[in-house]
Amino acid sequence: MILFPKFPIHDTVSGMRMPFRKFDRIGQIDIPRRSFTLWATAYALAFFVIPVLAVAGALDVALYLLFDRVFGACYGILCLFS
Repeated sequence: MILFPKFPIHDTVSGMRMPFRKFDRIGQIDIPRRSFTLWATAYALAFFVIPVLAVAGALDVALYLLFDRVFGACYGILCLFS
């Protein structure tokens, strides 16, 4: 196991590693680092959260119908209310 990298990682300005800096400096210009934006949240919702919830909901309905109609047994939390 390597504890220290062969070539140390240096910050571009001070020569020390600072992982939480908000800007990189190129020449005399501060350039902001990448960060999560409103568009990143929208893409995460559209392409991950909503499809996962849709698949989970479809499986829940399919299993409910299977247990209710085929096996005649109660399924999930609906057993508590009926």
